[in-house]
Amino acid sequence: MMKNLFKSSLLLVSLMALFTACENSADPAPQSQLLSGGSSRTWKVVSIRKDGSDRFQSSCEADNLYTFYAGSTFELDEGGKKCRPTDPQKQLGTWSLINSAITIKQGNRSFMQMEIRSLNSSRMVVTNELGGETVETTFQAQ
Repeated sequence: MMKNLFKSSLLLVSLMALFTACENSADPAPQSQLLSGGSSRTWKVVSIRKDGSDRFQSSCEADNLYTFYAGSTFELDEGGKKCRPTDPQKQLGTWSLINSAITIKQGNRSFMQMEIRSLNSSRMVVTNELGGETVETTFQAQ
């Protein structure tokens, strides 16, 4: 009887240790899944900083929506205000992620390149070079 109780206790402790180890070693979601939400995720710019200070974002760009789809498809929607009436409402492309570098392409040309500084399911902070200066852009998931 005592032997069975010891075996049962040992089994229970082993299972609890295994469960705890699995729970604590869970990897965070990969950046590609956070970016695309697993199927699609739409982002909107909420802040642009250059040289450590906030920069004005034109109203025609402030309502733009950036959607990253699983399978590496990208869509830029101009929102309600276009900067130029002749601009297409939507621009399609592809995206790739290598390490923390996002490259967005339209056809064979790079449309945008950004380095991820932080990313979770609701907020993304990226940097890119513009005219020799570093620009930090913060996106909010929609």
